[in-house]
Amino acid sequence: MVNQERFLEQSIAKATQQLRKPRKVNRQTELKKVMFQSLSGKVIFQSLNAMDLNEVGLFVKQNLKDINDRVRALTKASRF
Repeated sequence: MVNQERFLEQSIAKATQQLRKPRKVNRQTELKKVMFQSLSGKVIFQSLNAMDLNEVGLFVKQNLKDINDRVRALTKASRF
């Protein structure tokens, strides 16, 4: 039988697990917004801390990699 303390621990663990995906999606949405605002000249990078700047940089690198992969795939497919 589960006592109340253990039940609460399990409930908190489950709720924490369920929040991970929405937090990740929200963070990626924020990074995408910053990336596009920076391209249009609307973002001032001085307002971001070092961790945010690092994450934006990684996000941009990943997007560039995805774009390059897609271009290669389309180029390869158009040759055949």
